[in-house]
Amino acid sequence: MPETIEDWLDLGAQDRSDLDYWLMLARLQQSKGLSASVVEDLGGAAQVFRSSAAELSERLGTRPRTLRRLVEVEVRCDLGKEREAFARSGATLVTVLSDQYPVALRDLPDAPACLFALGDVGVLSREAISIVGSRSAPDSALMDAEDLAARIAAHGVSVVSGFAMGVDAAAHRGALREGHTVAVLGCGIDVLYPTAHATLRQEVAESGVLVTEQPLGSQPRRWTFPSRNRLIAALGKGTVVVGARESSGALLTAQWAEELGRPVGAVPGDTRDERHRGAIALIEKGAHLIGSADDALRMVGLDPRQTKPATPARKPALSPTEQRVYGVLVGDPMPLDDVVTAAGMEMREVSTALMLLEVKGLARRLPGGRFSRLG
Repeated sequence: MPETIEDWLDLGAQDRSDLDYWLMLARLQQSKGLSASVVEDLGGAAQVFRSSAAELSERLGTRPRTLRRLVEVEVRCDLGKEREAFARSGATLVTVLSDQYPVALRDLPDAPACLFALGDVGVLSREAISIVGSRSAPDSALMDAEDLAARIAAHGVSVVSGFAMGVDAAAHRGALREGHTVAVLGCGIDVLYPTAHATLRQEVAESGVLVTEQPLGSQPRRWTFPSRNRLIAALGKGTVVVGARESSGALLTAQWAEELGRPVGAVPGDTRDERHRGAIALIEKGAHLIGSADDALRMVGLDPRQTKPATPARKPALSPTEQRVYGVLVGDPMPLDDVVTAAGMEMREVSTALMLLEVKGLARRLPGGRFSRLG
């Protein structure tokens, strides 16, 4: 039989669930462009690892030796601990095979095959505008970002940003006052960064969603932020830059938006302050001048007179135990024992949680004692 990717990992004869394969893929997709389209074509994470190593290497345009080195370095992990970390995080794994995967990300040539999300996953598929800017923006820019985000959210349009200090945080706070926000992280879903954002993280998880392509436990690195920026640009129908220097990473997000064919706007600010020069430069190059939420909405083709706060059906409130069990129900239907193992909890707790999830319409019991997620 041809050598497979799985053969390289020497994981033993233990049975592996669909969740295990997706957790491993989350580590590999960072290194070697296993994009959403490739994984979808192959049929999912398990099929990636069961693929012929030679054929997959050819498809990815790399040598088998190079791919093997990447797999052995990036993917080798203790699956038991990985499952425990996932269960503790309370996150949901959103794969390209799921109906919850945001369609907007498919415009990226290297769209991630899976995402970790904490909060209301449905927010990822709502109409949204991205707001970005500098960590060291002046107070006037922070006020502009917060006010703009609040007014956009009041029209029922979500606000996407990068959860950094400065403009990002201001945009999230403004959006939360009136509606929903999406916080795209440059670290693992179970990592708090910046550490000063503990309260904001909780607020976003309660009234929006935090999302990342980075694997569990990943600390922020210099390269993870440009990677995060492309997701911010893709999730928004357009991007607005507020309070950015000419060297600000926010301009990379604007560049990504342009490459995706999304409109870019900027709030000009004080022309005498270099902390606004990046935004002003964008306007000079043809970006939309944004002076109000109406300007931002029109930029992305929305009529401010017709947009209004949406009232989507809210997902039933879940206890921490129910959220943990719901989070591990990914991929194929899972036997009860597999749910117990993945959740890292007692059988009695898992059985009770599954029963409550069934009552709330979020899980379904199938023949053979298997369970699958609904909603």
